[in-house]
Amino acid sequence: MINYIQVRALVNDYLHELSGVLRSQVNAPLHANPELGYQEHFAHDTITAFLGELQPKVEISKKTYGLETSFEAIFGSGGRLVIFGAEYDALPGIGHACGHNLIATSSVAAFLATAHALSQLQIPGRILAKDDEVDLAAPILVANHKFQVEFHGKTAHAGGEPWEGRNALDAAVSAYNNVALLKKQTRPDDNIHGIIKDDGVAPAIIPGYTRMSWAVRSPTSEQSELLAARVKKCMEAGALASGCTVNFIDSPTYQDLRVNNTLCQTYIEEMACFGNNVFPKQRMGFPASTDMGNVSYHVPSFHGTFVDFDPGRSNS
Repeated sequence: MINYIQVRALVNDYLHELSGVLRSQVNAPLHANPELGYQEHFAHDTITAFLGELQPKVEISKKTYGLETSFEAIFGSGGRLVIFGAEYDALPGIGHACGHNLIATSSVAAFLATAHALSQLQIPGRILAKDDEVDLAAPILVANHKFQVEFHGKTAHAGGEPWEGRNALDAAVSAYNNVALLKKQTRPDDNIHGIIKDDGVAPAIIPGYTRMSWAVRSPTSEQSELLAARVKKCMEAGALASGCTVNFIDSPTYQDLRVNNTLCQTYIEEMACFGNNVFPKQRMGFPASTDMGNVSYHVPSFHGTFVDFDPGRSNS
């Protein structure tokens, strides 16, 4: 029979010993060297080197799944498999304002502490570390459908022969306005965001090409897909009105998060040991998304959060 009080004490003592090096060798370097998604070479090398140094029995695979900045670290044998997912990408222009350096450090710490407990207590089991705001055990994170839109028209001189042109910027502007009208008939928990990324080269030249980027968020994957279809109709209408053609480039959809209640309750109880009052679930959905939602559709999952900013203010 496992003595959970003994396990908790063993884990906490080990984490207390690691606290200094976790801060100096993982958290601080990652915070000082922010890297955008799929460009996190420094973070990849820093984390894998640290894991290999602290736990020599860990099997580390670098550059996994065809990604230069992805890794896997596996420890143990037999029993069940527990996975810790670590984010370490930063945001454009504002670095680690979303605290992914803290997420990575927390995941590394949890992985090492679990490996230590399994080893010391001879418990069968395997753990895997891999890459992937109010105190909550189960944040309600929404589905996110992202896509890019290309409008193809015909370039012409705006002053000399405008009738020869097909204005791709008009298509984009019309599409944007169409979405603004659509928003009047969407649900309060729906969100639609869009920007124009390519819009022409000079005022005197009718743009023959424009590109937009869109994100459609809804509480569920099904609702997100239905709303995205309506948004795409707005794009098609803009192209039709301006005599242009339209092309959609879809990105992988982030599904809504499905959490495991047992894992969440365990997190609440463990955080209470440190004097943290963690709420079991948000009352309302939070308009953010994560690829952890896709994982949660296949295996029991948990996505705990903790506060590191002033109450009432956005974490970014």
